[in-house]
Amino acid sequence: MPNENVGPSQTESSPEFFISPKEYPYPPVIHPYNRNPNSDRSPLMPLLQFWTWYAQLNIACRPKEAPAEANLHPGLERCSIADDNGDWCGSIVLNSKWVKRCRYAQQELIAISEAKAFSLLECESWTYYIPKERHESEWDVFYVLLIERKEEKWERVGLGKVFKEAFMRTAQWREIILG
Repeated sequence: MPNENVGPSQTESSPEFFISPKEYPYPPVIHPYNRNPNSDRSPLMPLLQFWTWYAQLNIACRPKEAPAEANLHPGLERCSIADDNGDWCGSIVLNSKWVKRCRYAQQELIAISEAKAFSLLECESWTYYIPKERHESEWDVFYVLLIERKEEKWERVGLGKVFKEAFMRTAQWREIILG
């Protein structure tokens, strides 16, 4: 199994990758983006490989009696994200089939970007997780992906937002391959 721990310090100009999938045991080809998908400059792989912050937080799915959220596409549900103390710290949208087998347990999340704030649908009542008023809290949130391990790659399960404060408490810098 390849080493998934943090590698040497990364720079924006020259990322180093250490993980290679079994079906393609060669190091990743790193070159500028090519707008022409028919180009033969390099073969396209259905993988996305990058470094990001990784953490484990708890997913709490709503009880079946809870009304479905009107603005979500059928087959999707909004669940809560909680820290190790059980305190609400985020919101995530998941496939209903995944939610049915979900138990309150730690799940693996990666940060994909900063987010400006929670919407009223994502955070119905302000919890003061961070010591600020709702209107003062801008850029205190990450967009996150809930991911699951499938062999040596990860797959996206859901998209959500979480307070940076909760995420960074246990976050690690990790190399990820999404398949």
